[in-house]
Amino acid sequence: MVGAIVAQWQKRYAKSTVYSRLTHLRRILESLQTLGAPAIRVPAVPRPQARAIIATHDERVAVTADRLISMRDGAFVDETRLAGGTRGNLADIAGLGG
Repeated sequence: MVGAIVAQWQKRYAKSTVYSRLTHLRRILESLQTLGAPAIRVPAVPRPQARAIIATHDERVAVTADRLISMRDGAFVDETRLAGGTRGNLADIAGLGG
């Protein structure tokens, strides 16, 4: 039963939301277990990776991204997913390093 709920969460929500909900669900089930409720297995879900959002007009900085979202007059006009972005020190890549 819990597995079916988690499967629905994974279809509907971002990985970080699923992870957070499962953390809370585990705590609730553990508390209930201390009161005599049977143990219920909760599927393992990997911890999501941290994300950063950078807004820039500098193309040297933009090439470090995994995804580019273009805006015009305050509206989203385009989205491009990149193949992993450039890796390394952002200041060095942008030519800002000392």
